[in-house]
Amino acid sequence: GYWSLGRDADAVKIYEGIVKDDPRQLQALKFLGDIYKKRGDILVAIGWYEKALKANKNDPRPYFLLGSAYVEAGDVTIGFPRDFTGDSNIRTSGGNITAKIDPTANAAVAASSVWGRVESKLPLVVEAGGNDRSRLSGRLNRGGPLVTLHANGGNVRFMRGETLFE
Repeated sequence: GYWSLGRDADAVKIYEGIVKDDPRQLQALKFLGDIYKKRGDILVAIGWYEKALKANKNDPRPYFLLGSAYVEAGDVTIGFPRDFTGDSNIRTSGGNITAKIDPTANAAVAASSVWGRVESKLPLVVEAGGNDRSRLSGRLNRGGPLVTLHANGGNVRFMRGETLFE
């Protein structure tokens, strides 16, 4: 088709027309995401892959497409167990950071985002900044190892959780 001939703009018009007529059309949603991903507009690609997933929840392909796009966007998820030791410094150039910390752990946190927001679902004692702002620092329980998170182009989230890997 047009896309394989390098005529992206024509392909986008055709696939958008198909999606307008049938919003669940997986192949058209996938191709739209692929075109934007190829152009380097990963956030628009993610939007198309999310639509593919919403319309086709029982099909494994949208999960793979969305997951691979998130990886390419630079999204990071990291887990901290209850008794972790040692400071951590995590940075992304364009993706989101999600830190899953055991809510009974003792930790100090410092998070910031240039273009996004910092959000916490943990019972933090906030010492500077605040929830849903561009920076937040504080402590979880009695404080402890410092967890520093910085996203240049995405959001930073603190969530309840445990380590992802043993």
